[in-house]
Amino acid sequence: MPPVSLAGRHYDGNGRLTSGYGRFGSIVRTEDAERLGLPLDDRVLRLPACPCVHAVADSDAAGSPDLAPLLAFAEANGLRPDGDTYARMLILWQGSDGERKVVHEIWLPVTPLLLKPAV
Repeated sequence: MPPVSLAGRHYDGNGRLTSGYGRFGSIVRTEDAERLGLPLDDRVLRLPACPCVHAVADSDAAGSPDLAPLLAFAEANGLRPDGDTYARMLILWQGSDGERKVVHEIWLPVTPLLLKPAV
């Protein structure tokens, strides 16, 4: 199930981080929001359920995760991206080298590619 966005990172259909959405903060799955009693009113962008490739990816603290491997995985498995990709930060830490790293949880909505019948 895709997440309910209580304001999250938003990527366009080409995997580029967009700023025009005007929402920043957290993404919560519908089932978790309901279980926790979070308000699901007009301040919340609620996404309809759809098939998604679900993954985690890391980046440096100032950057965004590289979505190219996720897009390649979808294509290799007969899936076509179908909509905007959403991500939330799972953890931020500082390594022994002093570099700050982030792990993102990502949802890429997909639809199966139609298979061509054998000739």
